[in-house]
Amino acid sequence: MRRIVAEYEKTIAQMIDDEQKDKSLSHHTIQQLIIEKDQVLSDLNSVEKSLAELFRRYEKLKDVLAGYRKVRGEGKHRHSF
Repeated sequence: MRRIVAEYEKTIAQMIDDEQKDKSLSHHTIQQLIIEKDQVLSDLNSVEKSLAELFRRYEKLKDVLAGYRKVRGEGKHRHSF
């Protein structure tokens, strides 16, 4: 009977130890995922800023080209008269 109780206690102790290891591993995994999430958000923010800058430059280039076409068109009209 004592042997059965000892085996039972050993099994319970092993189950408790396994549960603690699982919790520790889960906590570590969660921390790692939080770090990765923060890095992804930082990268996303950087990409959004880059795209905003690219769009701003694109709009500026469109304005410059429109001005160039306008000047070029006015030059053609002057020479055609």
